[in-house]
Amino acid sequence: MHMLSLAWSKGFRQVLVEMDSKSSLELISPPTSTNLKFSQKFSQIHELVHCSWTVHFEYCYREANKVAHRLANAGLLSEKGYHIVVHPPQIISDFLS
Repeated sequence: MHMLSLAWSKGFRQVLVEMDSKSSLELISPPTSTNLKFSQKFSQIHELVHCSWTVHFEYCYREANKVAHRLANAGLLSEKGYHIVVHPPQIISDFLS
């Protein structure tokens, strides 16, 4: 949710969100009887998605998302809060070459 708000405020108008959690992807999808109990929690995401921009949510296998996995693990050891990465950190350089 916070990253979508940040993308909107920074002027990004075409955003692709890849996630390796099918259950989260289903919760973000249009409301169904199975995810109505989470509707309040995800209503802000739905409001953001319906702004004047294009946001696509896609599922990807965890194995295919190694960079995000490594960054998430590194985040466990860093200060709490949001971190904006401008240049790729050394811990993911082997995936980028």
